[in-house]
Amino acid sequence: MENPIAFDSNRSLIELEDPDWRFEIDEYEAPAHAHSLATKPVGKLNPGELLQLLQWKVSLRFVVPASIARLAEDPFLQAGPHEGDLMVALLESDPAYWRENYDLWCTAVDLLAQAISDVAARVEAEEAGDYLPHFLGDDFMAAVMHFRDIHG
Repeated sequence: MENPIAFDSNRSLIELEDPDWRFEIDEYEAPAHAHSLATKPVGKLNPGELLQLLQWKVSLRFVVPASIARLAEDPFLQAGPHEGDLMVALLESDPAYWRENYDLWCTAVDLLAQAISDVAARVEAEEAGDYLPHFLGDDFMAAVMHFRDIHG
């Protein structure tokens, strides 16, 4: 998979965004500590921080590519309480963003295909006979359906 990051990931969201952009926590329904994430270099954001930024819909044009790059290593990366939660948050990102960024949507489709292949391999290796592995819950399936319908 081609690296989706087409910006300097050593810069923070505040440095990358337009000069008049402000991280207003009320606008994003984020807690007060969230501002510190906007000042951290994007390449240094950990999976949990990427998860939060995706959930708050902050600077998706930078956070989505950074999340895709991280998920390319492990599509079911656990960033919060559940395995695969970063993938779920990515798939549930703002549909308008995905409509405007078709190339990245295609990259995410490739990532999702990789994830499904990984699931098939894990089912064979770990849970032969089960319909779905224990780590795939309704939230994952709902996210896939949501994502599928964006350019469907």
